[in-house]
Amino acid sequence: MSVVKKFCHEYVEFSPKSVSRFLESCPLDEVVAFLDSLDTDGLKLLLPQMNSYLVGSFLLQGQNSAPESLNYLSDVHAAAVLSGISESQRKPILERIDHKKRLKIGRLISFIPGSAGSVMDSAVLPVQSSDTVKSCAASISGGGRHDYYIYVVSEENILIGVTTMRRVFEMKNSLDPILTIMDEHVNTIRVDDSTPEVLANPGWDDNHAMPVVDYHGKLLGVIRYSTLKSMQKRRHINHGKNEAHLTGTELGELYSLGFSAFLGGTGSVAKEMSKDYE
Repeated sequence: MSVVKKFCHEYVEFSPKSVSRFLESCPLDEVVAFLDSLDTDGLKLLLPQMNSYLVGSFLLQGQNSAPESLNYLSDVHAAAVLSGISESQRKPILERIDHKKRLKIGRLISFIPGSAGSVMDSAVLPVQSSDTVKSCAASISGGGRHDYYIYVVSEENILIGVTTMRRVFEMKNSLDPILTIMDEHVNTIRVDDSTPEVLANPGWDDNHAMPVVDYHGKLLGVIRYSTLKSMQKRRHINHGKNEAHLTGTELGELYSLGFSAFLGGTGSVAKEMSKDYE
């Protein structure tokens, strides 16, 4: 019986990141078989931790409800997964997921991989320049999708200013136009900016979220500080770590958690790999 098939499912629940890293070193057909053996709860924990290639292979080869597994991923992760397969393979998978998620994923796929457009959150709700402060406050109170920063756009969806939720609620009964409490200077990221350009944008010194615009200044989405940190982490991993060392470290971690208790042979391998990479 293969190493992957002997994986105890409890480790998916206990340390999904470590399991996902270990799976990267295993034969693809065994990885797919292992994923296919997991229940819904296991897939929800493990798939978001896995790289796009392995998730894409599972979508194409898995025997269970693999296409629905896209619902367990963020929109950006799902777009990255589908970008790695052909359009003909992608279409039937997209047809089996939620309509709203399908639209978001489709929009993200259209952007250049690794660009600002491919990692932004397009679910940003701007305020029209003709709106009053009171109507804006009512929209926020009513559950509208707003962040701390409130972006103001023209009728053509051109970004023209920014204000904050705090300013809006300080004047929540005012019938003045939202224009009266906005700043016209807005730090922005262009949709085709590369990862290094996004990370180096000086606007991060003063903002914890930045709007993404196209060539005409139209608001397309937002990149938040949490996404920035994820981009920094991925870049650090890609440039600063050897893949073999990473696999050895994760396998050693599983061993230390008690992996050898149910798979003695794999425990020995983990020991040896840990020695090799000390």
